[in-house]
Amino acid sequence: RVVSRHVGAMEASVGEHFRGNRCINCMCHSSENLYHYRETSLLRAADDFYPDEPAAQPVHLAHVSYNSLFLGEIGHVDWDMFTSTHSDAHMHAAARAVGGCPIYVSDQPGEHDFDLLRTLVLPDGTALLARHAGRPTRDVLFSDVNADGVSALKIWNENACTGVVGAFNVQGARWDC
Repeated sequence: RVVSRHVGAMEASVGEHFRGNRCINCMCHSSENLYHYRETSLLRAADDFYPDEPAAQPVHLAHVSYNSLFLGEIGHVDWDMFTSTHSDAHMHAAARAVGGCPIYVSDQPGEHDFDLLRTLVLPDGTALLARHAGRPTRDVLFSDVNADGVSALKIWNENACTGVVGAFNVQGARWDC
């Protein structure tokens, strides 16, 4: 009951104070939280984006895709922000393109890689939005894509035109926060 009241109060406050019900449910993976969201449905799928931790980048990508298997059935997944000038920005951008998640960057003002950001949209400025939460392909579902030495992380999705698969080499990554 305590969680239900807490989540209800949080959602009521967001509804009153943030037009469009803009709330990202971070730190939300406990079932007592997940099953009580009624008005807010954007769910952070992993730990935060740590730009200063190189080893965190490929692990983050594996976490968000595997966590989206479950979270994508409950709400809309959020794979967190990234910076377009980061050394792993191309990997993050490609992952967001198939991730079925909002795409937003946390660049410093005036420090944007517009060439990279333009790859996320069509020439007319629209985007082919993925229809679902990006999920690992069946062949890597039970693989340790960070450590088995052979598996690429493959994330699949669909958009209005076709199916899409992104393949990422995240082997050798380990990170404890």
